Amino acid sequence: MMHYTGTAFLRKKPSFNVFNLGASYLDEAIEQINYLVDELGHYQIALLIQADEFGITLQKSLTTALKMKGSTPQAIGRFRRNTYEVEKALKLINKANATAVAMVGTFKPLAHFIHLSQKKQTVCLYLCLFCVK
Repeated sequence: MMHYTGTAFLRKKPSFNVFNLGASYLDEAIEQINYLVDELGHYQIALLIQADEFGITLQKSLTTALKMKGSTPQAIGRFRRNTYEVEKALKLINKANATAVAMVGTFKPLAHFIHLSQKKQTVCLYLCLFCVK
C-alpha cells in the first residue's frame, strides 16, 4: 500500500506493508519550527488550526516541535472546517503578540486569515505549514 500522508498511525508498525512516500507530520513540523526559530529568530509562535481531526493531529505535531525548542504555542486560534470564520482566531492571535503563525487548513480560509491580518495591519510573519485543497 502506498499513501501520501504524514499521519502517525501508518508509521507505527502497521499490520500491512506500507511505503511512506513523504515525511511524517511530526518531521515536517520539526523542520518548520526549526526554520522559524533557528533561521528567522521567531520564538513567539502562534497556531491557526482547522478544527477537525487533521488540524488536531498537526497541532500535536507543532506543539511537540515547539516543546523541543523549549517553547509552547503563544496562542491557538481555531476555525471550523469549510468556513471562513477566522476573525476570532485572528483577534486571539493578535492579543498574544506572536511574531509568527503556523497555519493548518485549506487554502481559502488561510488566505482569508492572511488578507484580514494585512487589512488590519497586523505585524506578523505568517507561515503556512500544512495546506490541503
